[in-house]
Amino acid sequence: MLSSSEKLSNLPLLLFTWADPTTENTGWFEIEDIDNLEATTVYTPGWLVKEDSKNYYIIQSIGEHKDIYQPMTDGVIPKGCVVSITHLKWSDEWKLPPNLTKR
Repeated sequence: MLSSSEKLSNLPLLLFTWADPTTENTGWFEIEDIDNLEATTVYTPGWLVKEDSKNYYIIQSIGEHKDIYQPMTDGVIPKGCVVSITHLKWSDEWKLPPNLTKR
């Protein structure tokens, strides 16, 4: 069985650019106020764990405790909101945990 560190090192690291539904008016407002409403653009880096027909499932952060590396923050991004996906590459400038492999 692979450890979490070994599993993480094999996952693609991606940058998701996606449109987040937004609201600005929570009380009384004029219908014309909607003309200025826009979705928020969000940039989310993460390791892609899986995807299905509707969503991408990612790990957004990794924690280390006593030389054990575990996923800490997960996320789901609806495919219908995704504007673009960029593959990220490890850089020698990044400080990698010792038991995660560079891609």
